[in-house]
Amino acid sequence: MISAELQKKLDKYLSEADTDGVKKICVGVGVWKEDRLMIVRRLPDDFLGGYWELPGGGVDGEEDPIESVIRETKEETGLTVTQISDVRFGFDYRDELQNLTRQLNFNVIVSETDSLHLTEHDSYQFISLKDVEKIFLTNEMKKSILDLFQARSDSRLIFINPIFQAD
Repeated sequence: MISAELQKKLDKYLSEADTDGVKKICVGVGVWKEDRLMIVRRLPDDFLGGYWELPGGGVDGEEDPIESVIRETKEETGLTVTQISDVRFGFDYRDELQNLTRQLNFNVIVSETDSLHLTEHDSYQFISLKDVEKIFLTNEMKKSILDLFQARSDSRLIFINPIFQAD
């Protein structure tokens, strides 16, 4: 369950994606440990191998993006999402079939960060804002990461009063 406010924001992004001809929605997950954001490195032989990114992936079939955030976080990191506090526009790109794809980014809190287990990436790190310029990122991912840092800074009260909380 998520708040009406977050659902309204998500519905707006999904409606805009439909209007814009977006064929697939993906999610990026901003996992925080104190004031540091987790990023993961793509496998060397993967598309964009060696680049760092947010954990996440495609919304499957009729899956809700919130369900996708929870599933992708668990699948890629072994971590359990306990709170979802925000959704942000990420970026558009063309997939391998040239379909227009839109990534939406979510700030989340997980139950713990010590039990990380990567399945689709070869490394992870928690970065501070000052680290962003030193990391091997696509321009779109860099903008998304900077936006998540800004959103977290702007909405500290949301993290005290989360919009979504697991039972």
